Amino acid sequence: MYLAAWQDGAFQGSNVTPELRRQGFDPGNNKFTRYNDFSADLGGPLLRDRLWFYAAYGHNYSGLFIPGFISEKTGEQVEYFTRLDNPTLKLTYQMSQNNKFELSQQLNRKWQPYRNASRFVPLEATQNQIAWTAIGPAAKFTRILSNKMAFDAGFNRSGYWWPDLAWTRDVRTIDLTTTETRGAFLELRREPVRWGYNGTYSWFTNVRNMNHEVKSGFLGYRSANHVETYGYPNQQIYRYRSVSGDPNAFTRPDSVQVFDYPNDTNSGMSFNSWFVNDMITLTRQVTLNAGVRFDRYSSWLPEQGNPGTGPFAEKNLYPENRNFPVYNAWSPRLSLIYDLTGNGRVALKTSYGRYAASGSGVSASSGPVAADVNPAATRTTTYRWNGQIPYVPNPADVQSVSGGRGDRRLDPHLKPEGMDEYTGGVDLGINRDLTVRLNLVRKRDWGGSKELDLAQPFESFTDRRTGIDPGRDNIVGTADDGIVEVWSVPRSYPTFGQVNRLTTATEPGEGEDRYWAFESTASKRYSSGWSLLASYS
Repeated sequence: MYLAAWQDGAFQGSNVTPELRRQGFDPGNNKFTRYNDFSADLGGPLLRDRLWFYAAYGHNYSGLFIPGFISEKTGEQVEYFTRLDNPTLKLTYQMSQNNKFELSQQLNRKWQPYRNASRFVPLEATQNQIAWTAIGPAAKFTRILSNKMAFDAGFNRSGYWWPDLAWTRDVRTIDLTTTETRGAFLELRREPVRWGYNGTYSWFTNVRNMNHEVKSGFLGYRSANHVETYGYPNQQIYRYRSVSGDPNAFTRPDSVQVFDYPNDTNSGMSFNSWFVNDMITLTRQVTLNAGVRFDRYSSWLPEQGNPGTGPFAEKNLYPENRNFPVYNAWSPRLSLIYDLTGNGRVALKTSYGRYAASGSGVSASSGPVAADVNPAATRTTTYRWNGQIPYVPNPADVQSVSGGRGDRRLDPHLKPEGMDEYTGGVDLGINRDLTVRLNLVRKRDWGGSKELDLAQPFESFTDRRTGIDPGRDNIVGTADDGIVEVWSVPRSYPTFGQVNRLTTATEPGEGEDRYWAFESTASKRYSSGWSLLASYS
């Protein structure tokens, strides 16, 4: 099987009338160049009744011209494009009548050489992305134990290799007024990886004239999020603030940011869970579903830090640390369905479930983890600047300090976050084709955390500062300028510029969310030439 699609700029419409513009339709200014989409797949037996293969490949190219996006070196307009290549391979081996083994690998290559491009950011200042994503190798084993029992287990790897590459070695300059940007993009390399495993056991049986569908299993993974940041030329960003009438955007020095790159950061996450569930047909009219799940999250920081090779860096390597909270959570689930009439016309439903908070990211967890307090963070210091390149840091010019070393801690008494959900409802079979469902839902989020800034608490903000508000046009020196006043921490404060933060649990009732919801749905399946689906919530 194959698919091919091809378009060029001639396919871009030009039928946007003044009337459509008056109605708010914005056609945009980007000029489409071409779009290509090719895919093909092939599968079949390698060994009769034993081994099969499936292979696929997809290619996608999309390009356009962004008004004003040029190469600063040549002055010519540059095509902004994205290219995707996706190869896939799967092998299936029937080991015996009751045993099967599957192995698969999927790759994705994304090449987007001019990320962040605009009329303010020329080719040389963009990010050159060449990223590979891998889903696999993934292995799955399935065994049919009997006509009432089955077992399967799987193992997989996923992750990506994503370097950010610069197009030039020129210093990075930014105009804060117009966002005009020149010079090398921040160079770094991301290599997150996750190793996952799972297994499920199913058993269908009858005990005392009650049907049971029992399922039990485990799910887990171990992940790491490794990032190496190499930095900028000079490890500095030079910032200007232009005003109307300036010959170019880079004539009024404003400030300079100094970084302690290069830096190496990493964090690890481990997740393990187990569940058991039984769906019981108590009688012809009553079905009970009961289960429980256990989740365990733990995290750590591998050895990492700053090698001290940068011009503003200090060697600071941190040993491996596993002294972080471990979150254990039991989550019961229960639901009941009662066929009130015995013929399926009226069914009453109710349920309760507890769900541990989590997510889909590399460091997903039911609470704060090691990555949230990683001390191997980059330190950024902003100074007043007179235009000197390279800038020699002067402590008297310091405006702000962020990141870097400091005291960031997780309270060892942190508890997992989660949610309780209660539901009740009724299903009404009006006739053989029309069903009405009414449901009431109650949800309550519980647990949570907050971060306390112990070095600069609320009461330390006693210094009033003023600055120019550029107004709606975001240009300093025009008629809509104003004065803005802000509170800041005076330099004389004993812990000014220090980092001392504690993540601790919220107080009972603090930050909790509670919800009520009502849902109603009417559904008519297709008959007599029409169907219907309507809902209100």
